Amino acid sequence: MQIICLQEVQKDHFDNWLSPELHRKGYLGLYKQRTGGKSDGCATFFREERFNCREKRDVEYRIEGIEIMNRDNIGLIVALEPKQYGKKTNKPTIFVANTHLLFNKKRGDIKLLQLAKLISEIDEMAKIHTYLPQKATNEDMYSPVILCGDFNSTPSSHLYEFLTKSRLKYEGLNQAQISGQVSRPGQKVLNGDFIPKEMKVSSLSQKVMSNDDQAMTCPPDSATYDADNGDCIVVGEKIDGKTVVVEERGVLKHLLRLQSAYKHDPQQHRKEVTSSQGTVDYILFSQGMEKIVEERMCSEDDIYVSVPRKQLYLTGVLGLLSRRDLVAMCNIPNPILSSDHLALLANFRLLE
Repeated sequence: MQIICLQEVQKDHFDNWLSPELHRKGYLGLYKQRTGGKSDGCATFFREERFNCREKRDVEYRIEGIEIMNRDNIGLIVALEPKQYGKKTNKPTIFVANTHLLFNKKRGDIKLLQLAKLISEIDEMAKIHTYLPQKATNEDMYSPVILCGDFNSTPSSHLYEFLTKSRLKYEGLNQAQISGQVSRPGQKVLNGDFIPKEMKVSSLSQKVMSNDDQAMTCPPDSATYDADNGDCIVVGEKIDGKTVVVEERGVLKHLLRLQSAYKHDPQQHRKEVTSSQGTVDYILFSQGMEKIVEERMCSEDDIYVSVPRKQLYLTGVLGLLSRRDLVAMCNIPNPILSSDHLALLANFRLLE
């Protein structure tokens, strides 16, 4: 195991036991405490002989002056540069995000905005090209990403749909049902202007830039610059000589193209869960940029073929227990398993 992501870690536990103990085993730990004086937070550990930490970014979901963003949940993003035998390799930097979203089962609307903010930070950090000529796709733009955490949402939820399908039409959705944990609808539905402008996050889950920042980042002669729009447009199309953002009212998108390491198939005979309450924890990942490589197919005649290849591949996961398994062991936590959540484990291969 090279990277460990933990949630609900007490600060004193991290400082006095967890971090020193794992450091003796070769891991460096990074921590972000929840805001509002809360005593717990998220911790990410990585093996020092395998990675350098290029950047650590704390993400706070609480935004003063925005009522819907007044919760103390947080995220943590770490940019890790692979190394081998103590030296940097040609493998790409990998961005590992760790979060614990709001618990409230009826407030999926808040969880959705928390995710949009987290993804906007990942988008900014993992983006390889600040701007691209004409139209761009996410394969052209991002380093590999691994997103872990307790999302307090089910695999059948609208929130999970947003994560794995990169798009969610939220207008008209009932806020109590977005996280999939409540079957009875509430009184409030979301309108098309759900994302507060003060968040400065676009409907593409990207940070909204000021005109001054845009002018510095996007050259005025590039197809991605639009003086009438305050965004640095990354994905757009030419219409009447202008580049416009591909946005839809009442729709939230992101460009990371995430997929889940665990399939969470509702049709499977033995339905796996991540806690006694069901499945709320996930490991998601994006594969990074595509590269065309020449692979030898026949050494006798030196025949080569061009093969498209991504940078990050999932090679396996640790199987989870079913709800029936948990009931048989008197649920969790118990004297054997001290947490109320099961550990998720995924194995990846990172290529140059």
